[in-house]
Amino acid sequence: MSTAFAVLLAALVLLALASAIDWLASRFDRGSVGIWAVALLLVWPLAGFLALHSRRPARRLNWDGQCWLLHSRSCPAESGQPVLVLDAGAWLLVRWHVSRQDAPMRPTTRWLPLARSNSPAAGDWHALRTALIWAAP
Repeated sequence: MSTAFAVLLAALVLLALASAIDWLASRFDRGSVGIWAVALLLVWPLAGFLALHSRRPARRLNWDGQCWLLHSRSCPAESGQPVLVLDAGAWLLVRWHVSRQDAPMRPTTRWLPLARSNSPAAGDWHALRTALIWAAP
C-alpha cells in the first residue's frame, strides 16, 4: 500500500471517528457522552490500525486476449470481469466479479484498490487504465 493511500485512509478513519463522537454528543446527555467518546477514541483507532496493517496476498490483474484473470500467490488464477468504479489518476478502485465456474463457493465480488506506485512500469499503468475503461459493460 502506498504511503499516500495510507494517509488518505487514516484521514477517513479520523473523519468517521469525529462524526461518531458528534452523533453521540447529540444523542445522549453530557455525562454519558464522555464515556462513549473515550471508548470510541480507544477502539476506533485500533480498528483502523488493524485494517491498515492486515496483509492480503499480492495480486496481479491481466488480460490474456480472451478474458481477464486475477493472479495470486496463494490461489490459482481466476477469471472474471473488472468494473472500474473510481479512476483517480494514480489510484484505481476496481470491482472484480468472479466467474461462477472458477469459484462456485467463493464470494462473487471483490474490491481491488490499485496504485500506480505498485505498477512495474509507467506504460503498464496507462495500458491498464485504458483497458479497464474500455472493458466497461
